[in-house]
Amino acid sequence: MPHAAWSGAPAEHASPDRGVSVHTSTAAIHLPCPSVGGSYLDMTGQTTRSPAIGGIELSRRAACAFDPVQSPGINIVMPAKPVYALVGEESFLQLQKLAEIRAELPRDTQVVDVDGEQSQLADVLDELRSFAMFGGGKLVVVRDADDFVSRFRDKLEDYVASPCDSGVLVLRLRSLPKTQRIFKLISKVGQVHECAPLKQHQLPAWIVNRAKTAHKLTVDRSAAALLAELIGADLGRIDNELAKLALQAPAGKLTSETVLAAVSFQREQQMWDLTNELAMGRPVEALKRWRHLVQLDSSAEFRAVTWLTMWLEDMDTILRGGDLGKMSWKYRDHLPQFIKVARSFGRQRLRLDVDLLAEMDLRAKSGLGDAATNVEQFILSLAATSA
Repeated sequence: MPHAAWSGAPAEHASPDRGVSVHTSTAAIHLPCPSVGGSYLDMTGQTTRSPAIGGIELSRRAACAFDPVQSPGINIVMPAKPVYALVGEESFLQLQKLAEIRAELPRDTQVVDVDGEQSQLADVLDELRSFAMFGGGKLVVVRDADDFVSRFRDKLEDYVASPCDSGVLVLRLRSLPKTQRIFKLISKVGQVHECAPLKQHQLPAWIVNRAKTAHKLTVDRSAAALLAELIGADLGRIDNELAKLALQAPAGKLTSETVLAAVSFQREQQMWDLTNELAMGRPVEALKRWRHLVQLDSSAEFRAVTWLTMWLEDMDTILRGGDLGKMSWKYRDHLPQFIKVARSFGRQRLRLDVDLLAEMDLRAKSGLGDAATNVEQFILSLAATSA
């Protein structure tokens, strides 16, 4: 371990070109580390860099400047890997892991999100090799990266074998066979995280763990099983419901009785019925349900876009041949009919409906028209198409 010079002066007044300044609860330790340049750790444990130097590799070198086991009380952020692959159909798990990666990086890291189906490798590499506007590194996230990997496999493998110092690359993929060379390369220099949808029998255990770690909520087994039955394998919605139930659960403990008493589940069931009518190809019945729901619950208009978006996402999963297991709980006996409806729409019509829903949401948020009326017009457009 390098010699640590104790100093009562703040790290901001230390000489960053001579080493790394690390704060403990009582004083600042200045760790000589010439290779780090202008990089040091601030009081929050984040790495601060000189704008002229920047780059994620500096934080890796800084992290290696001392042995944390021999230096108790020192707060250090473990360095991020240069490349990650988030593999699987479960977007919630991908986003959860992405948040963990982001937390490992300095606060001034610039996040760049690109569409893998349209982006060029040269543009992605340019982002990775250039420093952020305010001097920090970059986190470049390529979503829907399956086609991106296929188009640029050879050159992408070359990059992964020797990644640059100034950025972190995250590939969000539906699949990545372990036999492929790029899987092995990423595993060597970075990490591959499986984000496959959970099976129905896996949900209760996941709910119990998620409630405890993210919401400080103790969920008994029967309540977890009930949530899994009511919501299914939609992890994003489960997490949202846990956040709401955490506010209602007495003494931070959730029972099945608390779940059943939640008004939100009664309302969500009605919205669920509405989208099921759409899935069955019955927009006129869906419109009747919508008008009835608005009369009973004025807040329904604010949840409608979320539910309609979920319905369109399910349709997209069918059209691109995705895993239908995640939907079986939701549509049950109606799933074959929903598949038929989705295929009758086709991808071009689906894109138009996605654009229309996005425009409707924007109009509502911009104060253009009544939100409930905008939802009704969207449903009417589906009825006109199916007529």
